[in-house]
Amino acid sequence: VASVVDSQFGTPHDLVAWRRLPVEFGEITGKVVSCAEEEDGSTFRITVEFDLEEGTAVPDIVAQGIEFTSGEYKQGAIKTELAKNEKVGLVGIHVAAYDAENSLLTLAQKMSPPPSEGDTFAVVGSGLQAGRHLYARHCLHCHGVSGDGNGPTAKYLNPLPRDYRLGKFKFVSVVAADKATREDLTRIIKHGVPGTYMPSFMLMDDDEVAHIVEYVRWLAMRGELERAYFGEFVNFTNDAVKARLESAESKSKAKDEIAQDLQEEISFLALDSIYKRILRPWDRAEQEDRPIFPKMARIEDSVESRIRGRKVFIDNKCNNCHGDAGRGNGPMTESYNPRTDGKGNYDKPGLFDDWGAPVRPRDLTTGIFRGGRRPLDIFRRIRAGISGTPMPAADSKVTDEQIWDLVNYIYSIPFEKRGESAEEPKHHVAAKAR
Repeated sequence: VASVVDSQFGTPHDLVAWRRLPVEFGEITGKVVSCAEEEDGSTFRITVEFDLEEGTAVPDIVAQGIEFTSGEYKQGAIKTELAKNEKVGLVGIHVAAYDAENSLLTLAQKMSPPPSEGDTFAVVGSGLQAGRHLYARHCLHCHGVSGDGNGPTAKYLNPLPRDYRLGKFKFVSVVAADKATREDLTRIIKHGVPGTYMPSFMLMDDDEVAHIVEYVRWLAMRGELERAYFGEFVNFTNDAVKARLESAESKSKAKDEIAQDLQEEISFLALDSIYKRILRPWDRAEQEDRPIFPKMARIEDSVESRIRGRKVFIDNKCNNCHGDAGRGNGPMTESYNPRTDGKGNYDKPGLFDDWGAPVRPRDLTTGIFRGGRRPLDIFRRIRAGISGTPMPAADSKVTDEQIWDLVNYIYSIPFEKRGESAEEPKHHVAAKAR
């Protein structure tokens, strides 16, 4: 699994631009001026000319990939000797060093035959590399190197930082089954998440935010694909071992044969079924028709609308989690609830997210809404639910008009006068009576 993931993503410190990913890697185009040929007819030094405006410096391009767009190497890959295992493999061409004064590129691999004068190319990965540096400066200490939400400060935070590797983001503008859009991630980075340790980066340049967004998307896709590969290989191995053993072969021999079979299956798994299952949803989320928009304008806030909204709140059992008074203390917070993986119930009462962390329903009396406090933001939270949490999407039978009434009611909750009976949930009172 590690070998496959590294070949398509590299590591956070040694990135690979796998063009099949729906990621804006960022690129700088140029052409070959001349080559320094070796005695064996190969080359690893190329004099180049980049397509940049006069006076514009070439950014850091070390370790970035080169994709030729004309000439013999147009497919973007060469064969090279892999010293580690002494086998010939297909690897990308990468920049080992760049001498700006002499416009000289030193490559990490030899090219044989050398590229021709005038061949055009693109150095791919400048945007993602910039995103990595910004992420390391501003995000890594909470979200971790791999985006696992386990950075050095994570253990001191509640709620925990987001783990990107499941590809799930809570506060999105699309249905919960879809991935976060670039606009969703941009909004979270710029505005932060109120009531949590996620700060606002409103003063960061738009280009810098865009680079971080692409890098976060890249980390999420890497994590999802790694989990998918592992699942496929485990299933393949278990089924194959069982079949081999049933045919009276030894377990060690079966393992050797399975390892060989896996090598033959890797390309198919990587480029076909897993691609369709994992990467296409990221493409789909960016389509214009994916974001949720109500079919009607917000209903005017009124006492009548709030009363109707309160009825929607009760009829749809919102109070089971948020409580009768909206304080986030409904009976589900003290129940033993089913695990999200389907393996029975949690061994502790309360609600848990898909990462296994305990979560509290939003206390609506505070007026703090983590996914944004615009009417549209709250409408989307109700209509789509919150991915990775017990907060479900509204039933399809709930109309947009009813959701707007519910939005008006939610806005009114922080300003309600509360008597003693409203302060204490009914299930608490019942427990005392017993």
